Amino acid sequence: MSLRYRPRTQTTYIPGTGWVTTQDCEPIVEHNKKLNREPQKSDWGRHVGSVPNNLINQWLLEYSAREGIFLPRFTPHFWRFCRKKLEDPNYKYLRVDHIKPSQVTTHGAGKLL
Repeated sequence: MSLRYRPRTQTTYIPGTGWVTTQDCEPIVEHNKKLNREPQKSDWGRHVGSVPNNLINQWLLEYSAREGIFLPRFTPHFWRFCRKKLEDPNYKYLRVDHIKPSQVTTHGAGKLL
């Protein structure tokens, strides 16, 4: 089996599977833990959490399979899907606040604030 790795994008081509990305998520999780211990000073523009790119890609694939979309976009519907994921106790390590994402409004293109 011939693997091709591109260090700049942290992707590997696996024949029969396609391109697979890798990411060290530990620094993101540790940063989230640190931020979670600190109080947020404002109700406007609250930082809800940080999600690794690989997980966003996984959620995008899951969303597209659920909705039957071949090429999903980062639409307000997708960001609502992400909010539900962030409310799931399995993903609490991504959160840095103490309120539910559904209590946070969206702004502009539907990105979480």
